[in-house]
Amino acid sequence: MTPPRRCALALTLALALAFAVAGCAPLRAFLVPPDPHRPAKNVRKLALVDALVVAGAIHGRPGARAIAVRQGQILAVGLPADVTPLRGPETLVVKAPTAYVTPGLVDAHVHLEGAALLRDAADLRSVASPADLRAAVDRARPLAGDWLWGFGLSDVAWGELSQDDIDTACGETPCYLSRRDGHGGRLSSGLALRTSPLQQARISEARGRLAGELAREVWRSLPSPRLDRMRPLVQQVLDEMAATGIVEVHTMGESAALVHALRALEREGRLPVRVVVYLDAERPEAALLLEGRGLVRDTPRVRVAGVKLWLDGTLGGHSAALQLPYSDTPTSGELRYTDGVLRERIAEADRAGLQVALHAIGDRAVAQVARTLRNMVRSPTAPPVRIEHAQVVPPELREQLWGLAVECSVQPRHAGADAPFARARLGDDRLAWAYPALALAPVCSVRAGSDYPVAASDALADWRVMAATNPVELGGEATQGTVADLALAALTPGGTARGRPTVLEGRVADFVVWDRNPFAAAGARPTHVCVGGQVQAIVRP
Repeated sequence: MTPPRRCALALTLALALAFAVAGCAPLRAFLVPPDPHRPAKNVRKLALVDALVVAGAIHGRPGARAIAVRQGQILAVGLPADVTPLRGPETLVVKAPTAYVTPGLVDAHVHLEGAALLRDAADLRSVASPADLRAAVDRARPLAGDWLWGFGLSDVAWGELSQDDIDTACGETPCYLSRRDGHGGRLSSGLALRTSPLQQARISEARGRLAGELAREVWRSLPSPRLDRMRPLVQQVLDEMAATGIVEVHTMGESAALVHALRALEREGRLPVRVVVYLDAERPEAALLLEGRGLVRDTPRVRVAGVKLWLDGTLGGHSAALQLPYSDTPTSGELRYTDGVLRERIAEADRAGLQVALHAIGDRAVAQVARTLRNMVRSPTAPPVRIEHAQVVPPELREQLWGLAVECSVQPRHAGADAPFARARLGDDRLAWAYPALALAPVCSVRAGSDYPVAASDALADWRVMAATNPVELGGEATQGTVADLALAALTPGGTARGRPTVLEGRVADFVVWDRNPFAAAGARPTHVCVGGQVQAIVRP
């Protein structure tokens, strides 16, 4: 071997080791072309399979057109002639010669309970006057139970509607009216009287305009929806998500009521996707979970994975914690926890074998995560800490994430949704590197989600936003093809840490059968979704 070749090999190995230490897949894994299809050997000696899918193409597997599924795993991938001998009398066969198969998609950040309850809530997104509010509440009132929820107030409506406006619209029906970002709310006087004396005093001090932790405290104190009300609404939401190619959902800041609804659907065979649940860390059921009591953690399609904490607020509400003041106000937001308290909350979850998801939008909040983890000694088997949102992360702060056991959970479309106010909040200099999304992949494993119902669940739309990332942000080796594959990996169960996204033998059988290539043609729609080896046809109205 010549000296230059030895140097190149050493550099490659060093880069691979550095990425492994950092806990994220090396970008090189996305650059090496996949092996061309090789015919499977001795397939007739293999056991019969549960499902056989014959398509036109399989993403990342050049030449392969057929997939065999057995006992929840991918058994074989190859040409139809390679795998059809595995067919038995009970094998489910899907023949779609022009279809395109991709890995199953994941929405890694939703609020499932909120999305479900929104089905019979008042839609407040177009409310611009007291008359609009009355009309929206009247339309939803017949669906109200003990209280009525409204969602979607703009920042302007949240601030300008008077208490009389709200009480007139709600009448005798107790109302909780959420701001569009989900981090603020307004109460009818009737519902405010149901809160504790301390909360009533704080509500009065805030002049009825709830934000941040006060809004979450009041929301937690509301009566849980009845199971018979929650269950069909959750099923509607998940059926619609499955019809877009979703096989797994990560839902944040939830209650035990949602877990009970999910488990009921699972027992009935009506749960179309896997659901990974992170409980609201301040709820009593989360405290029981941390003590090893309460909810069963794992069933085949429902996993209670951990707890969620909020470190800061939102850019829109000037409550995200920034290292420098906002450009349009002299404040810089605030952190909810000291480093010591955050360290103990993470350690508590580690002892219970639970994952922590941390809402951290501002750079001061993300810096607190990095600083706290660097000052902790955690078990190598402790699950990585999830940083949810990570919207304001300057380049020098990204470097501080290198080597830490963290995952960055991003919402790619928030950059566009926040555009009306982001420049005013951050100014041009900070906005230039804000909303990094896939640009975080060199320093942490990236997962992508929608924040549904704040934004619609649309994994392909998230892929398109991330695939447009400038390769320069990912290093000299990156290409546009690398970026596209990284974007898809962020939307699969393992995130970008798992490497090239494709359908591989030995993995859990999660994949989507599309009527055409969704990355090359507009309007592609799934015809079948396979979740853990169970192939489900998509039925549309």
